[in-house]
Amino acid sequence: MVRAMMLAGILGAAITIVAMEYFWFGFDKSSALKKVFWFCVMLFPPLGPALYCFFVYSRSPLVARSEQVV
Repeated sequence: MVRAMMLAGILGAAITIVAMEYFWFGFDKSSALKKVFWFCVMLFPPLGPALYCFFVYSRSPLVARSEQVV
């Protein structure tokens, strides 16, 4: 049971890392200094991508627009 939970946690962290880096490279319009800072933060999985998700991705106007459409 513990191995299954660890596997789920590792897969969840890996998916979050890939998704946040995809958003970071493709859609984030922040300044270069902010991008460098968040790149350094995202080097520490699983906490870095989760922090990026909460502080940058969730506050993005692109995400807010997509929530209004649904």
